[in-house]
Amino acid sequence: MSNTGALDSFVAAFNQRDLAALKALLATDATAEVLGSGFGTERGPDDIGKKSLTHMLSDENPLIAEHFALHGQTYVLFLNADKQLDTAATIQSATGKITRIEYLVTWFRADSLKPLAAARGIQIAQ
Repeated sequence: MSNTGALDSFVAAFNQRDLAALKALLATDATAEVLGSGFGTERGPDDIGKKSLTHMLSDENPLIAEHFALHGQTYVLFLNADKQLDTAATIQSATGKITRIEYLVTWFRADSLKPLAAARGIQIAQ
């Protein structure tokens, strides 16, 4: 699976709220990290599924995922119900599986999200 294929599959599974499908996309040694936070690195599908993916799929702040490319980098943007940018992620893949997810979130990296929001023509969630 190419990185584009991995992104397509990730976005589709996320928007279907399918945690099992999201975990199945992850390599056994996959890592995930909220950049700039003190949360530490999540390791493996079970850890990532229990932590960041469960949080991102929360019904408290339902998010919709979409692809977006800027300056040659493809991101997954997570928009809230008001179509505001809540979080962005870069996703790396190899051998048909996602190997790394790096999240940029409003509460740690809002400045990093500004160019993405401006280019997409949306606001950053408060």
